[in-house]
Amino acid sequence: MKHLIYVVFLVMALTSCKKAGVEDYFYPNEPEAHIQETVRYSVTIDSNDMDPDKDLQTVFYEKAGAECFGLAARKVMRLQPFLRGSYARYEDYYQDIYNFSGEVAPGNVRQSDNLVQDFSCTLSLQPYYSLAGEIISLEEERTIGAGNDKVTIIFFDLFPAELPAYFMIGSRVEKNNQNLISIYGSGKITQVLADISNHDAHLMDGVLAQGVILETNHEVRSKDLIFLVSMDVEVTQQEAQEITSHEGTSFTDEVWVRPEVRKTDSGPQEMK
Repeated sequence: MKHLIYVVFLVMALTSCKKAGVEDYFYPNEPEAHIQETVRYSVTIDSNDMDPDKDLQTVFYEKAGAECFGLAARKVMRLQPFLRGSYARYEDYYQDIYNFSGEVAPGNVRQSDNLVQDFSCTLSLQPYYSLAGEIISLEEERTIGAGNDKVTIIFFDLFPAELPAYFMIGSRVEKNNQNLISIYGSGKITQVLADISNHDAHLMDGVLAQGVILETNHEVRSKDLIFLVSMDVEVTQQEAQEITSHEGTSFTDEVWVRPEVRKTDSGPQEMK
């Protein structure tokens, strides 16, 4: 009898100590919160270094997308939000991943060959399972990773139809008796190990990808989660055609955010 009681107690103890799986961090309802960050910034291109195979608009849009993510993701990491994942189906990813609007009409930077164009961009982070994945390994089999380290990711459902694509990184935490996801880092998908030209294939689960960590508030670990983000990039016209350089400047910090956030002064660490 004593042995039976001991076995029952041991089973209960092991059950209570069992770490929650990925599925326990997603709930059936629509997300209680999502994040949108808007930034205004300028993109400067040296006209002497332009790719002759790309038109001016393409060159500006490519750089504008990368700079948008860098600026907006940094703001998200400063908030260090907690999000609750959702199993609700998100259908609009392939329409929303990259939206560019407006005609590029750059001004000339005074006393240089540089061209400059202003942009406004909104990054959206929505904690849907269909947009999520898991980091399954780090570069050179490390246990922790940091900026510029490569990672291998498995997507739970959707995966990018075009590259580069960008993601936010989150760790699984328990807070107030809820399983939540703490957003703390950013990264870029560099390769999808599937035929991205086949749109039907984008609905396969278990697709692998290679990525690189861009910035992080702390170490990245295997089994941390990632969420693909979408961006709306819009050209904003200059008031004057000849201007002084302000490359890399974020003119305004507009924030719309509803998740719970940590009270902390610490910011992201950019890894060079």
